[in-house]
Amino acid sequence: MQTLRLKLLPVLGAEADIGYRQEKYGSDVLTVRDYPVTVTGLLYPLPMIYGGIGGGWYNTTFDYSDTYNKAGYGDETTTNFGWHLAAGVELPASPKVRFFGDVRYVFLDYEFKDLPGAVLDGAQSDFYSINFGVLLRL
Repeated sequence: MQTLRLKLLPVLGAEADIGYRQEKYGSDVLTVRDYPVTVTGLLYPLPMIYGGIGGGWYNTTFDYSDTYNKAGYGDETTTNFGWHLAAGVELPASPKVRFFGDVRYVFLDYEFKDLPGAVLDGAQSDFYSINFGVLLRL
């Protein structure tokens, strides 16, 4: 994940990032790969603690197993919009370096195809992500 974070005021910040995520569904019948591009507004109620809300574009590839490819289900790529909520901490290591960690819950609505013989009923596309990183001040 590549992240750019700006602290606009002591209590207000903004973040943009690009990431990668992969998940398998239905006993490896379907592999979903995301390349999200997101923006987040950050609120710092305390100097080291923040909460955030944002949105993003999830460039998603639905990769069906060979069995379903042969049955006429072609792999496809779509772009979906999703919202997220975040909560995290920033810990100073030096005047120019900070470590961060956060948890995000992403609200995403995939349209899963009805695959004969595959158990995708109840598959959820919303997910949690746990992120850690280093922030460098210029």
